[in-house]
Amino acid sequence: MILRNDCSIILNFLVYVSNVYKNYYEYSDEPKVFPFLYLEKNTLLSMDAFIDEISKYWENYIHSLHDRIIDNEVLTMDINFINKPNSFNYHTLFKNNIEGKETFDQILKSFKVWWFSPYNGYRIGDQLSGDVIPIVWEGIKNKLLTKYSTLPNYNFVLFAIYDNVPFSLQSKGSNFIIEPLSNLDLKYKDESEQSKSISCLVDKFTQKLFSE
Repeated sequence: MILRNDCSIILNFLVYVSNVYKNYYEYSDEPKVFPFLYLEKNTLLSMDAFIDEISKYWENYIHSLHDRIIDNEVLTMDINFINKPNSFNYHTLFKNNIEGKETFDQILKSFKVWWFSPYNGYRIGDQLSGDVIPIVWEGIKNKLLTKYSTLPNYNFVLFAIYDNVPFSLQSKGSNFIIEPLSNLDLKYKDESEQSKSISCLVDKFTQKLFSE
């Protein structure tokens, strides 16, 4: 059994764009979620149209993860997105006009700067999710051994995203879960809260195996 962490660029970018929309439509008086970007209304879809679009892209990506994890192709997908972002058609998350295309390019650029900076984005997500892996792995192992004589040959992945899963979209599959960093940062939690957080992660990973 293998458990590893991953900070999917694609998932985090979709969260990033979702937060742009939340700030504009839900927190217009005072932006509350990162990134804090000012955008013109003529570049944005309506909130309902955006939710339809982001849901489509999120669900399509989620449905591909099971096989990509088995074939070890998650990183390949991220690299393709960075090198050829237009092939993913995420520009449809904004209005189909010149301003909308320019806004997509602007947001993608700002995301890359933040994501690859030394003390933000990927580095923080990788550190926090990596820190919990040994503890969660031990919990999964102990729980599975109450049902199985040997550990199943399973590859699990903990995907870390910097903020909450947008709009209550799907956040787990048979071999992965998607968790915001707020659920993974144990540093400022007391012992009881840490235990609850770890137990919750273990339960999410093992739910399907225990239902079989």
